[in-house]
Amino acid sequence: MELRFGSDTGVAVSAGVPPSALRNPVVLALAAGYFGSLANALAGEPYRFAEHVCRYLPAFLVFTVAPVVARSPLVLLVSAPSGVGVVVVLLALLAVVVASYLLYATPSLLVLRDTDLVSAARASAGFAADGGAYRSYAVGFAATVAVVSAVLSAITVSVPIVGLALGLPVGAVLGLAGNLATMRFVADIDPRTGAFSDDAETGPASDGSDSNRDERRDDA
Repeated sequence: MELRFGSDTGVAVSAGVPPSALRNPVVLALAAGYFGSLANALAGEPYRFAEHVCRYLPAFLVFTVAPVVARSPLVLLVSAPSGVGVVVVLLALLAVVVASYLLYATPSLLVLRDTDLVSAARASAGFAADGGAYRSYAVGFAATVAVVSAVLSAITVSVPIVGLALGLPVGAVLGLAGNLATMRFVADIDPRTGAFSDDAETGPASDGSDSNRDERRDDA
């Protein structure tokens, strides 16, 4: 999730890799290490933040840059006559919604399977096409994010100082909880990953944890 502050929009919470990462490569590197560390936490493995940054940074960079590049030509079309511009904007919004749904699980699958970006995106699209639990979770999570963003924005705009003081810690906790829950959900529905045991989230790594992740990398 990303927590955004602004004088006109208040606070917004969004899921996944923040587009603002493009403006700061450090944020993108932190995102790569962050998602990899979430997988470590769920598996009860030792944290390897630096290793995850080195391994997943290129994939997270492409995953973040590709949508921006794809939308760039639309900027020229938006300046077309009003009727055409409106249609282009509506189609672009629809494309963003569809792409977000299809690729929602990509960051989680990337680190859970320890695979490449194309394989993770393909697997995410496969889950999306099947619908079922994936669709229910995606819709429910999107609705929750929308409600939370609206509430935090209202508090921030109404009481700026208190809102910011409340929004920072609450947003950070909700963002962590949301991404952790999403990764756990993806692990549960992915037969290649397998569900984590309840003890793995709090207990130390078992002797086979690292070897299991190595096996997933070899299978990918």
